[in-house]
Amino acid sequence: MVGPPLAQLAENLSEEALSLSVVELVLNGYWNTEYLRDFLSEEIVSQILLHPTPQGSEMDEPSWRLTPPGDFSIKSAYQLLLSEGTDGGHTHLVWKAAWRTPNLQRTKTLLWLVLYGRFLTDGECHRRHLAQHDTCPICGGGPETAIHVIRDCPYARAAWSEILMNEPDDVFFGNDVERWMLHYLTDRSKMIDSSIFAIFCWKLWHNRNLWVFEKKLASTYHLIQQIRELRRQVDLAWETSRRVLGEGA
Repeated sequence: MVGPPLAQLAENLSEEALSLSVVELVLNGYWNTEYLRDFLSEEIVSQILLHPTPQGSEMDEPSWRLTPPGDFSIKSAYQLLLSEGTDGGHTHLVWKAAWRTPNLQRTKTLLWLVLYGRFLTDGECHRRHLAQHDTCPICGGGPETAIHVIRDCPYARAAWSEILMNEPDDVFFGNDVERWMLHYLTDRSKMIDSSIFAIFCWKLWHNRNLWVFEKKLASTYHLIQQIRELRRQVDLAWETSRRVLGEGA
């Protein structure tokens, strides 16, 4: 079937619907028409039903959507990267800002994973059928998404609130993940500098993993002390690098 993604043909899709994979739209080997009709028009559903689901036992094979035969090519990959950098969205801008931030490589890697939907929270693992539950292991209050881990979980929220000072809650906690990260990685007038922001996100994920695997969870006070110490070490490392390699380092 050739055409635009289903997400572009529907209106007012929920976050759950946007994250669905094709296998989740199939029931007992056939299209789940009742589910499809929940968010697609009857005309589009009719077009989908013209393409029966595969009934054979052949294994699925990866296909590269940017070339007609589905084979990967370096040329098409470069074209994809160039188009992502000029599509007017926020993802490229956020990643560019994150990469330029003087910081640990691990913090930049985490921000990349969040931006490009590769952050393996329990919610994402559950969506990929790799975990039985999607709830946050710390608060148990809802699905563990990327933004939940690094901002919206009560534990993360309490930690951020201790350093926000006069920053209004609706400004800090009100944006989607891309706009939120873009603001705090690029806006020089904000209360939190970009280096602290990136370290804070990484440390929240690190502490989450300590809780999952070792049942250890630092208080928000000790978490902030750890973040400030890590920031001090980062600044020292960058200052040493500049002295040894010169100002252009």
